[in-house]
Amino acid sequence: MKLNFRKIASVLASTAMLSSTLALAAAANYPAPFVQNGNADVAVVYGSLPGAEFDLASVTTITGNLQAKLSAQSSSSGSSTTTSTSGEGDIVKLDKTSTKFQLGNGVLDVVTGTISDDDLETLLADGVYVDDDNDEFDYTQKIALSNFSVTMFEDNDFESDVPTVAIKIASGAEILNYTLDFSDTPLWSDLETTDLMLLGKNYYVLDTNSPTNTSISLLDSAESTILGEGETKTLTAAGKTYESQISFIGETSVKLLLNGELTNSLSEGQTYKLKDGSYVGVKDILYTSKDSGISKVEFSIGSGKLILTHGQDIEMNDETISRLKSYFTTSSGQLTKIAIDWAADNDVFVANGTEATLPGLGSVKLTYSGMTYPSKEVISVKPASDDYFVLSNFPLKDSTETINILYGSNGLWQGIGKDSDNLLRTSNTTALNFDADTDDYFVISWTDGNDAESYLFRATNFKQENSGAINKTTFQYKKDGSWTNAKEDRQITDTFTMGNAQLTVGAIHYDGKNVTLTAGSGVSFNTLYSDEGLKVFLPFSLNTNGTNYPSTLGGIGFNTANTSQAGHNATSFNLIFVEEDKNENIASGKTFNFTLGWNSATTKQAHVSDVLGESVTFEEHENSDNFISYMYSPLASKLTWDKSGDQYAAEVEYHGDESYANVFLTAESVTVSTTPDGSGTKELGTVHVKDTEVASVSSKNLIVVGGGCVNTLAKELLGGAACGSDFEQKTGVGPGSFLIQSFSRTGGKVATLVAGYSAADTEAGAKVLTTQTVDTSAGKKYKGTGNTVAMVDTTSA
Repeated sequence: MKLNFRKIASVLASTAMLSSTLALAAAANYPAPFVQNGNADVAVVYGSLPGAEFDLASVTTITGNLQAKLSAQSSSSGSSTTTSTSGEGDIVKLDKTSTKFQLGNGVLDVVTGTISDDDLETLLADGVYVDDDNDEFDYTQKIALSNFSVTMFEDNDFESDVPTVAIKIASGAEILNYTLDFSDTPLWSDLETTDLMLLGKNYYVLDTNSPTNTSISLLDSAESTILGEGETKTLTAAGKTYESQISFIGETSVKLLLNGELTNSLSEGQTYKLKDGSYVGVKDILYTSKDSGISKVEFSIGSGKLILTHGQDIEMNDETISRLKSYFTTSSGQLTKIAIDWAADNDVFVANGTEATLPGLGSVKLTYSGMTYPSKEVISVKPASDDYFVLSNFPLKDSTETINILYGSNGLWQGIGKDSDNLLRTSNTTALNFDADTDDYFVISWTDGNDAESYLFRATNFKQENSGAINKTTFQYKKDGSWTNAKEDRQITDTFTMGNAQLTVGAIHYDGKNVTLTAGSGVSFNTLYSDEGLKVFLPFSLNTNGTNYPSTLGGIGFNTANTSQAGHNATSFNLIFVEEDKNENIASGKTFNFTLGWNSATTKQAHVSDVLGESVTFEEHENSDNFISYMYSPLASKLTWDKSGDQYAAEVEYHGDESYANVFLTAESVTVSTTPDGSGTKELGTVHVKDTEVASVSSKNLIVVGGGCVNTLAKELLGGAACGSDFEQKTGVGPGSFLIQSFSRTGGKVATLVAGYSAADTEAGAKVLTTQTVDTSAGKKYKGTGNTVAMVDTTSA
């Protein structure tokens, strides 16, 4: 039997160094030191010897629990979003209280797309324009957004080999359109030498290309002054300070000396580019003959010169800004509207750490500061051996469990559960018959469409009373990882409740150890609901006498002669998941499924052969053989398809409530920082490593799984104890028992051994480690039976 864990990259080349000294330290209860303060420092070491494959369930239990602990420590649990801003200026978030910016949606699905002074009160403020004749004209401003979306993409121009959730606007696509509308319309001939406010920034009108009225030249961010002949004046403009003098002035031209730099001869409305990149523009020459007074000049200095020409790209400092076009609406020599259309020049990315600022004019920008995920459940579907699948780390109402799903052999599915002696009992009717001789457990699920809950159950302790006249059984459920009595000594016709689920006990057979249950309203035996509301259709047996398999969700028949119905036959099964909608209505959202199949006609190992229903093509993350996709839905489930081994696995990250993007339109001076729920959550990654590869993780804390019979590192830790009587003699752990013992390692690290007399005992130890309080300080030693443990004094260990 073959294990297919991805290897951890080498950390150190040296071999693992284990100290023989059992140094005592302050209590470090599990998950410390492996996971603490939101960080992980751990490798889980499993054996390479024959029989080690039976410890896989224990490895899965421990790693799944470590991931859950890491997620809980590194993510928030509320449903609010913290948004902070720095810098002064306008800001508007592109969503509404009732309509969030969901993944895959366009912004026009969220807002009307028209932004006004109600949203950006300074940048788009209504105003009054004063022309050269001192006549006043009212105007309004607005921005119309194009329908850009938040999606997942992988683009080498942004970040190579990294699937990213953000905004990507394709080259040539429109981003926004800005308009200034005059209520009363000024004459083109009266625009020159005036101040014009666009997007909250003042511009000086240098020229209007009269009489064609198709172009306006503007001086950007201009500061003006009037300078007299023979006078020296200091002017601060465009972030710089200028000492200014008149070198020459005549009736129609002037030469200026600015910080020692002499300009060309400039007439009214002309500009000159200074060596520092700023522009000086002459607004008015106030010439006076020498015998009658002093001549003066009014001029401006600005950071740039803009030329807006109807239907053409805008020029900034004599360079064309591609795909930023200006338009004018003119009537009878009067200007009624100025419009600026911004389209993407090359692909534009708006993501964490990047913004899109209106070129040339600046003033306004588009900002994205991540997704808000209200909660996070990470559920895996993976092969637990060559022959069966598990649903790993599934968050039930009262416990997180690994549930056996489907088993088979030689490329054909044969039953539901782990094997014929460890079945998952399901039913698509209101009746279920549980047989304790062959069945491990069954599922009880309840929903009313708004809420849902699931429990893992079993029947045990079958007994007879009154000389066999009355048969009774006890029902147990998984709570915090352990079997706990739910209802004791139930008999036929008894009814009982578990949470909101009501059930009636039917016939109980003492000799056969089986019992029948009837479901009450809203109860099913073939569905699962995660704690946050994700629905899973479990497989259930169908009558296979017909020529085709029914398409019923979850239905499966094991007729090896008929493999025509994809997802419901002996070679493949679609494990179907359904999200909630944005109002948390159960199973009202989008559907996806993981196809449980076989990897090849030769090896015939169980693996996830396909993922269906995803909204965007899977993209590989950094050559890791892990492929990422998302559901474009209100809950934005993240799907990961792990192709790193011979047997593929899959994972869903479910967010439990409406998830949304944080997108803003702001002033250029504003910086936005958003901390959504779940941001900063960390992934444990692949931390499994064989005992033969332990040198690659010599700098980490270790959890060693399995005894010396199958794990060479365990044998070394235990001073050569192998298995059977040798293991029992050296550890005091016999049949039905397990050991949890921590050893000190070089560098202050620890190695915690979880080993049982058998693989089943090791699995019990893994459950105890992950569900009870266990001190993992070096020198601590526990022995246990079933789900109980006893501390052993380290001085006598």
